[in-house]
Amino acid sequence: QAEILPDDVVLQVGQTVRALQGTFRAVTISIPAGFKVDGVTDKSGTPLSFNLPQVGKALVPLPSETSGPVDLVWQLRSTIGAGNPKVKLAPPMVDEAVRQDGMLGVISPEGFSLRVIDGESHGLERIGAATFRRFADAVLRQGDSSVSHAFSFEGTCQVSLELQRVVASFLVRPSYELTIAADYAEFIATLDLRVFRGAVESLQFKWPKW
Repeated sequence: QAEILPDDVVLQVGQTVRALQGTFRAVTISIPAGFKVDGVTDKSGTPLSFNLPQVGKALVPLPSETSGPVDLVWQLRSTIGAGNPKVKLAPPMVDEAVRQDGMLGVISPEGFSLRVIDGESHGLERIGAATFRRFADAVLRQGDSSVSHAFSFEGTCQVSLELQRVVASFLVRPSYELTIAADYAEFIATLDLRVFRGAVESLQFKWPKW
């Protein structure tokens, strides 16, 4: 699940790793370009140790040889976001895995819409957001209701998104209270603001020429 924030992108990835034959003692992933690992936990939320054996790789040592399944939840972060009109997302892939499939859900920043750039995206199929939320509830234990785009994938993939600011549509209902005394006047304005589309960052007033 990828959440695009004003200053960065937070990628939370749930992985289940199992051996088709034999055993393994560690899990190594390829970190998506532009991202860094903030941490990794097991499915219950217990932090796990990891190291970075080389650029673009992260390794989680396991207590003993196992055939799995091993459940991991990765937290990755990238310093790109709404300030950049384009965001490229890809899931971390487990090294030497015979098969990898899953889903990717995207939460856009408030006040923006997302457009998939087809020529820069590959290996993904669009699915419904409700389908992803059910998957995220089981794997990440948090299917965010604000997911706007969702995809399924098999193998390596990438989605390139263009962020477009939504022109705000809103309604303001003002109410005024004016108190006049012998030596002063007090004016109180109360605004009821309701936003129907987009996001309102600021309001500009035409102040009376008093």
